[in-house]
Amino acid sequence: MNQEDGYEIARVLLLIGGILSLVFGATGLARGGAFDGLTGPVLLLVAGVVALFATSRVRDQTIAIAVTILGLLAGGAGGTIVALAGILSIVSRHALKQ
Repeated sequence: MNQEDGYEIARVLLLIGGILSLVFGATGLARGGAFDGLTGPVLLLVAGVVALFATSRVRDQTIAIAVTILGLLAGGAGGTIVALAGILSIVSRHALKQ
């Protein structure tokens, strides 16, 4: 696997994780869980929106770090996939050959 493959997998994971985060965050808001602390549906929605916007900038290390932290804070299935995509983007940049 080379660097481009790693970035492409990270891009797909960001897209999937962003969509899942938006769906689960909207479902949580519909149930009335807007004030469950930082790990509530609002943070999950924010993680989803940021992940979807970050798909085009997956090579930027600052974006990858921010997405990783945001995904870990948001939690859940969508947040975990977003965090994994950010970690994969960082690994692709530093450990994989071009």
